[in-house]
Amino acid sequence: MQFGTVLWFFALASTSVVLSGCSSSTSSGTTGGNGTIVVPLAGYWTGSWSRDTTLTDLINDTEDVTTNLDPEDGVARLQITSASGSSQTISGELLMSGFSCFDTGRVSGSWSGSNIGMTAVSGSTQVSTSGVSATVTQVSGGTGYTSVPTVTFSAPELSNGTTATGIAAIGGTAGVASIAATEAGSGYSQATTTATITAPDLAGGVQATATVILGSDNATAGYVVTEAGSGYTTAPGVTVVDTDTDSPGVGAVATASLTDTSALGLVTHIIVDQAGSGYESAPTISITGGGGSGASFTAALANTVTIAGTGIRLSLSGHQTAGGQIKLAYSVASGDTCEAKRGSITLNKSG
Repeated sequence: MQFGTVLWFFALASTSVVLSGCSSSTSSGTTGGNGTIVVPLAGYWTGSWSRDTTLTDLINDTEDVTTNLDPEDGVARLQITSASGSSQTISGELLMSGFSCFDTGRVSGSWSGSNIGMTAVSGSTQVSTSGVSATVTQVSGGTGYTSVPTVTFSAPELSNGTTATGIAAIGGTAGVASIAATEAGSGYSQATTTATITAPDLAGGVQATATVILGSDNATAGYVVTEAGSGYTTAPGVTVVDTDTDSPGVGAVATASLTDTSALGLVTHIIVDQAGSGYESAPTISITGGGGSGASFTAALANTVTIAGTGIRLSLSGHQTAGGQIKLAYSVASGDTCEAKRGSITLNKSG
């Protein structure tokens, strides 16, 4: 796995550290016993790292054996660019060539005393992962949806991925196409006769309107739809009323016909507004609410999205030997899976 810039944070425990084995121009002494700090610390410390090997590793993990036998897989270098103050605040860079989880990292921290304690945290690596395709396929539109239901995509497999989101669209925009007179009635006056169409079934629909046309015999001859309306799932009722109190008309009956109803109450499609990331397989889609049931859709993966991978945190502890080497033990505390779970680092001052 390729990793980018790494951030390291060193918390060096109390006691004195011997970092000897340096040239005389960069240290206050060439040798020192445990508990003696060689200063200045600034400069290069180079050496190697290795991983612990157990009988189980030898049987089950051939990569452990290879790493320990190949010196090129265990190069380590610590470059301290500054170390100042009574507690020796440290900044610099660390190279651990051949480590499966990280390579180069930025160092900061401090030391005091003979023992060393550190935490090393790698920066995030950019990883290309999949998001949800904009094309979501309808398996079933369901029935009876009177408002927009909620769409939920399942979470991605990668813990640092993001969940896709989408919005459903439903049918149900049918309006009144026409009104037919089934009973003409009698005695109606044009100026006082009106037709009233019942309200639509779906929330947010628009109520249709119409006017009555009378014949010469004062009976209803037809109707003109002045507003088709929307949101009807079934044909609405039509009521004809004559408000003339002296001689109101009677007996008219009318029926309405709707425009195309093939998509009424169905979830027709889903708009993907966030593709998400971190999917290794197509997510499932659940559709809830909206007053209906049975709608189902399938998603596919298409978009490649670059996200930040999980960083690695190592715990390190150790000391400086009487000969001036820094001896550290490391273990993986958190982050992505590492081939090297634990091991040791040995460094000598080289400049």
